[in-house]
Amino acid sequence: MTGFAGKSVAIVGPGGERVRAVAVVFAESGADLALGTQARTDEFAMASIANEVWVLGNEQFLRVMDCDDDAEVEGFAEATWGEFHGCDVLVAMVPNPESLVRGFAPRMRPDGVIVLVAAGDEETGALAARQGRLAALAGGIRLEVAAMALPGEEAAVLVAAAPQG
Repeated sequence: MTGFAGKSVAIVGPGGERVRAVAVVFAESGADLALGTQARTDEFAMASIANEVWVLGNEQFLRVMDCDDDAEVEGFAEATWGEFHGCDVLVAMVPNPESLVRGFAPRMRPDGVIVLVAAGDEETGALAARQGRLAALAGGIRLEVAAMALPGEEAAVLVAAAPQG
């Protein structure tokens, strides 16, 4: 699958199998990846994912940060644009995506998409309750909320939601 050849995808999360599944599917689809940690303590887990993407032959970089810190997210967004000259898809696999939406949306291409991934009913409900506020922060960039349980399901839904071509 090469639907994302020439595209860049930023993925922020805590690492682990859910994040790995999403990153690998985007990488196998041809995307270059900017990986960011949810918290500084997630460095090892996300570095493992970055290594896997590197083995697949994709461009990638990892930013260790606290995704609730506006200044650190701003630095990650700037690094993403510096490295890849843009971002087509932001995948936020974190419970509080406000800083990410605020930092990435103003820079994204008009056909870009922000996908907020919730793990289970509680997170899905919390994101749904804030969807209007998050959409306002997105400033016209398409915003999707996806609830997933299994890594394969996440990957398939996220790739389907994101712009290809």
